[in-house]
Amino acid sequence: MMIITIIILTSCNKDETGNGSLQIHFENTFEDSNIVFNEPTVETSNGEVLKINTVKYVISNIILTNYDGSTLSCPGNYLIDESSNINIDLSNIPFGNYIGIKFRVQSLLFEGTFTLPTGPTDEPFIISNNYSEVSLSLLPTKAFVRSNITPGIHMNVELSKSIQGINLTNPNLNVVTTNTPTMFSVEHIHNDPN
Repeated sequence: MMIITIIILTSCNKDETGNGSLQIHFENTFEDSNIVFNEPTVETSNGEVLKINTVKYVISNIILTNYDGSTLSCPGNYLIDESSNINIDLSNIPFGNYIGIKFRVQSLLFEGTFTLPTGPTDEPFIISNNYSEVSLSLLPTKAFVRSNITPGIHMNVELSKSIQGINLTNPNLNVVTTNTPTMFSVEHIHNDPN
């Protein structure tokens, strides 16, 4: 039994040295529905119906937290654009069991038109922010970076939360900036072997 234990521990230690990759996938939604550009959305609690035509934001200052408490900074600015790119692929990530992620959201651009039941139709709106810090737990699943595993962290980005408490005709930048972190949540994590 002792020999078997030593072999297992040695094998695990070898597997923990080296670098791998990790992907972050951003699924943008509005009122829990997938976004279809220029199509009416689900009605908001204020009775607004939106037609969205632009969803863009920049993710930067990514920091991953390993299970032992160590952190890894991943430099770079990554444009997430609903019309073309909704993934971030990170390389040179040390093997580990990552339990948390932090990042900065800047240059949010959320545009389209909106209609109220008793008001004019297809009024334009533009939602933007300064920058916001987001901190999320990856527990209980964890993201396992291995030579044969490239974990996929699937984020849900609920855009309706960005406009809570604001007037779409004249949105308050500070309120949008405060709301922005609440849009992001970890939906699930894939740890499937390559």
